[in-house]
Amino acid sequence: MKVLEKLSSFQYKHAAWILLIALIITTVLGIGISKVSMQSDMDQMMPQDLEIFKVEDRIQDNFGGQDGSFVLIRIEEPEENGVYDIRDPRIIEFLVELKTKLEKEDLIESTQSIGAMFTIDTIPPTLDYSKQIFSSIAGVNAFFNKDYSATMMIISSDLGGGEDKIKELDSIINEALSETSKPDGVTVYITGTPQIRSMILDLLASDAVFTILIAALMILVLLIILEKSATKALLIFTPLLFGISWTLGTMGWLDIQLSVATVGIGAMILGLGVEYGVFIVSRYSEERENKSSKKSLKITVQEVGSSVLGSGTTTIMGFLALTFSMMPMLRDLGLSLALGIAFSLTAAIFINPALIVLEERFEHLITEKKHKRLTEKTKQHAKQKALNEKNH
Repeated sequence: MKVLEKLSSFQYKHAAWILLIALIITTVLGIGISKVSMQSDMDQMMPQDLEIFKVEDRIQDNFGGQDGSFVLIRIEEPEENGVYDIRDPRIIEFLVELKTKLEKEDLIESTQSIGAMFTIDTIPPTLDYSKQIFSSIAGVNAFFNKDYSATMMIISSDLGGGEDKIKELDSIINEALSETSKPDGVTVYITGTPQIRSMILDLLASDAVFTILIAALMILVLLIILEKSATKALLIFTPLLFGISWTLGTMGWLDIQLSVATVGIGAMILGLGVEYGVFIVSRYSEERENKSSKKSLKITVQEVGSSVLGSGTTTIMGFLALTFSMMPMLRDLGLSLALGIAFSLTAAIFINPALIVLEERFEHLITEKKHKRLTEKTKQHAKQKALNEKNH
């Protein structure tokens, strides 16, 4: 291809400029990496234009959508003079105080617990008295377990899909619990849909970084073993870093969120994109054994470049087909992978040859400097030897 032939000439002449432009692009797109957000709301991953979801939205608009958090109060280790029955007035007092603090917050719509049946002035004075009260209230046993060692508080709030609101709710509940003194021997646990979503959010964030680092390390080690050269391995691996950086940066700028479906794209892109660099570096090494650097680069870019373009383009089209799915998370996955392969392919064709040229020139410069130093030392040694012979 004439275009690829001209490209190889340009890469040979302006390898440093190509690398500089790549670094500038990486810096601009890299800013977008900080904008990448996580999506843990399963509702947002579903096709909202289907009738079943439209009906659900109308119900929530008319009757209010609620996210339930649960505070479990459990007697773990009964102590002397401590609480041994969850119906104890001290537990009721704890729940009344907690209810008062929580319901002051705008984010919380309501709370339900055994504490809702009392005020701070109507708390039973003794355990026996509280048992009598609860025995006369229908349905109250739903708040107790069978051996009366645990009870719960249900906290209702309407958070929508906002992750900031989930974090705020967690903060409100934890702050209220820290400010409310609980009886000795009692342990408090927090769970519920918002808390699970928050945990998923944290897991997605850590997994996204962890899987990329593990994949990168494993691929780099494998390349060093297969190529039997750390330099060649880095020549193949470096464009991959450009590709993954451009992909994540673009996702941030385009507001494509990471989700359960897309959290592993970093590792997938590294695994799928590494082959393009392998083909280019390997072919160049073969040609360089009996040809000049310029000629070897021309053959590599022309012949391997066209094959890699064909292979990469078909892969991109395959992933783009996912963007026609009705499921938003599959559309995001297809678009993210298509971007990743496109950027990895671009980095392999444009940056890889430039890096090869720069690495070879750098190696030649180092060798030349070593040769010059060795020559100077040899000359100095010869002069000193001649001077010593003259003196003798």
